[in-house]
Amino acid sequence: MTSGSSLRRNGRRSSRWPLEETSGCADLGSCYPRSENPDLGHPATFAALASFGAPLGGVRPEDFAESGNFFRFGHDPHGFDILPDLPGIDFESAWERRVEGVIDAQTGLKASFISAQDLIATKLAAGRPQDLADVAAIRAAIEAQGR
Repeated sequence: MTSGSSLRRNGRRSSRWPLEETSGCADLGSCYPRSENPDLGHPATFAALASFGAPLGGVRPEDFAESGNFFRFGHDPHGFDILPDLPGIDFESAWERRVEGVIDAQTGLKASFISAQDLIATKLAAGRPQDLADVAAIRAAIEAQGR
């Protein structure tokens, strides 16, 4: 992250983390099974963010495991969110339906992403106007692909 990066915690501004208003961050929904490897998860998330230079002042590794927490890093169009849980789905079921994709063709690096079905469920559960607009766009994209 650049020195101009910011962090929003639980959707609120914090005087410790300068933040510009953000909207429309991409929904990538990367996830991992917590029970599969306990070394992954909140300690690894915290360590990766720290090594990347994220502004973590006042944030503890455990904060990334607390239900209901919400972290936003960066600015549009390059911001991303970390949510320990998502409304409308349970992790185990969502993990079974995850979509795996290659994110670096040169190395073959793969990542897991939330399925369109589960992304729609979380956005409907959130129910904000932008989430409902996103649902319509996701459904239109699925229909256009003939799925």
